[in-house]
Amino acid sequence: MSIALIDQDCLNNRKDFFFDLDIMKLASYYKSKREVTKLLLLPSEYYQYTQTYFVKNRFDYKMFTNIFKEPRITYRGYAFCPDKYESMEPDIEAAPADPTIYDTYLKFNTNIAGRRIPKISSAMSGIHSRFSTDGESCNVPDNILHYKDSEILCLYDYNLFTLLGWKERLKDFKNFSLRLKFSPISDDIEDLKHILENYNIYNENHFILSGEINDETLNEIIILGSNHKDRIRVELLDNLDLQDKDLFYSQIIYALNTILALKHARTRIHAYIDPHNIDERTAYLNTIAYWSNRNHSDSSLDYFLVQIRKQNNATRKFHEMAQENEVIKYLLNVNPSEWRKTI
Repeated sequence: MSIALIDQDCLNNRKDFFFDLDIMKLASYYKSKREVTKLLLLPSEYYQYTQTYFVKNRFDYKMFTNIFKEPRITYRGYAFCPDKYESMEPDIEAAPADPTIYDTYLKFNTNIAGRRIPKISSAMSGIHSRFSTDGESCNVPDNILHYKDSEILCLYDYNLFTLLGWKERLKDFKNFSLRLKFSPISDDIEDLKHILENYNIYNENHFILSGEINDETLNEIIILGSNHKDRIRVELLDNLDLQDKDLFYSQIIYALNTILALKHARTRIHAYIDPHNIDERTAYLNTIAYWSNRNHSDSSLDYFLVQIRKQNNATRKFHEMAQENEVIKYLLNVNPSEWRKTI
């Protein structure tokens, strides 16, 4: 028997590299059974193997259509089942992660920017695991979770904040260095405070505050963002409604006011846009997200659109809104340093 593994997120991502826990556990399990196991650089080679696992978690890359819905392939990941993690067979879930499956892949994949390529030896030093196999509770036992001596824990749960008992489970790793593959999302700022103020978090990890933010919470998030730079994202325009014009305008105004408030306070808090929403709303969502992320700039959104992004379609849409709505016109043209909240 021979096993092919396909990690589409890594094959398509030219900026960053992330190990995948399912890939590493599958490799570990089948290698222990002395099966030929390979992580493919060319997905089209899958037909040479007895069994293939195709893993995709990110939503912002198109599928390899030539091998999609192939009956000989087992498809895994949140891109296929976004609502809930689908656990593997118990023996595979119990297998310790094997980062060495990525060794040849990292050496020969020319897509990855050189500065982003991690060292296998560094990955080998940490524990790669998850708290939950059902996406609801912290049900992974200690002997599987803590399978070797290390003070580095890499967690692969899709949203840590939604797991029942996550705070209690995390207490066992108080002195660990924590790395999270997926950014947790919560509408409770206390969740973000708890993990940022009590744990040693990897520099590139960030946490997302969802839901509508009132003035009190906005002040709290500004203070938190000042103490934990580049660690916080604010989810905006999650349910942007293109059909109801009044609602649509109020959502745009809320988003622009929120970003301007964060820029005005000179925080390094970025906007987060749910990748599920990348559709006909992209001209609005991406524009606002990119402008938000230029948090060192005092440029107005209009200057950003016309002089920096030079996005004709997005520029036209925002200019049309500004012609119809005086508040949007003000928010479009004001520099963050001069901003005053406008309802």
